[in-house]
Amino acid sequence: TMGKNGKIIKKREIKGKYRVHTEDEPLNSPKLPFRIPVIERTTRQAQSLQGYKASSYWQTASLLRDLIQLYLSIIPQSQFRRKTQLEDAARSIVANIEEGWARPSTKEYLDYLGFSQGSLTEVRGDIERLHTDGYLKSGKFFLPTPSREFPYPPVNSRINPTKYGKLRERLREYTGRNINAEDLTYEVFIEFVNKIDYLLKKTVFGLQEKIIKVEKSKL
Repeated sequence: TMGKNGKIIKKREIKGKYRVHTEDEPLNSPKLPFRIPVIERTTRQAQSLQGYKASSYWQTASLLRDLIQLYLSIIPQSQFRRKTQLEDAARSIVANIEEGWARPSTKEYLDYLGFSQGSLTEVRGDIERLHTDGYLKSGKFFLPTPSREFPYPPVNSRINPTKYGKLRERLREYTGRNINAEDLTYEVFIEFVNKIDYLLKKTVFGLQEKIIKVEKSKL
């Protein structure tokens, strides 16, 4: 039929009822009586571009990376290749979380969380070898796990990264004391590796349940 503005109007029957649909209605409109999977796969799931910063796994991974950066400052230059590999693996844990967050589908995000877990496993191996080879001592050293009350990076370094964003200043604000590379131990690195592994797996299980729920709703 022809509408008042001269545009063609079609009526589609949905569960016994009719609704008006115009030809110029966007293809990705939620009002369409059918799904377009290609469009759905290009729709970003995340509402905030930096929402990952509120997650405990990203914050804990960022803290581990900074601790590794601090520790690497006392590793002899003869271990240059080992240092760069550990530095790259620690960065990869954080970077894959960030890139995965910006991907359009939950499935892609799961893929990137898998890459992060792979890099985390590489970090664990390097830490264990450094300990075995005598470059990393054993001992107790407590650091709090990032949380809503103790976010990482801490508040000031986020608000004013130019003034407070340097590595030692971030750690000082977070812990309330100066931390030296010599203070760090094998146990504290393994503890944070285990925590990140747990948090990533918990997130993966939650996202898998989300996918299952969405797919069931389409049946």
